[in-house]
Amino acid sequence: MPKPIAIFTWNASCAREILFGCQAAGIIVPEEVAVLSGADDDLLCEISHIPISAIKVAAEQIGFQAAAILDEWMTSRCVPKKNIVIPPLEVVTRQSTDTLAVKDRALAKALNFIRGKASQPIQVDEVAAHTGISRRALERRFSKILGRTPADEIRRHHLEAAKKLLGETDMRIPEIADAAGFGSPEYMAYVFRRELGLNPRRYRKDIASRR
Repeated sequence: MPKPIAIFTWNASCAREILFGCQAAGIIVPEEVAVLSGADDDLLCEISHIPISAIKVAAEQIGFQAAAILDEWMTSRCVPKKNIVIPPLEVVTRQSTDTLAVKDRALAKALNFIRGKASQPIQVDEVAAHTGISRRALERRFSKILGRTPADEIRRHHLEAAKKLLGETDMRIPEIADAAGFGSPEYMAYVFRRELGLNPRRYRKDIASRR
């Protein structure tokens, strides 16, 4: 099949088979193949070597409706003539779909490398060396296809890693700056102010207030 493509599977087990197949064939997920499971088995999705994005179904509502239909059938022998359709709650986004898919193989390789190094301070020259093309050629491809630079992409991944740590842990700001690959809390604060208009402490407070 031509790539990039997206594959929707019946459940998480099928999605894992797709991921193993991609790994064996040297196909990058999600840059070349994005995978979405039709059911969110959160344990299976999370422990996969590439965490699987999945649809979270309204299980409690489905169970309630099924029990109501069964009760009606047992008491009145009247079975609903129409199917009851219950929409899903949400799509739980994980690594198998979270990166923009691109057709350029070198660019896909660069994106995969940057994502894998999200917690480490890396330089554009390292990304170029990994992809096997010059820094200038890499920057041209980023600009033409993605509309941003490799440095922008590195900062974006560091920012997302820091946001996740700020929202889900009690780690101190310097510790988060180090764990998210920023290198220093001052640089992290600079990126937060530039991209979000607030500092990391304010971001953490805003997240806490919405819970």
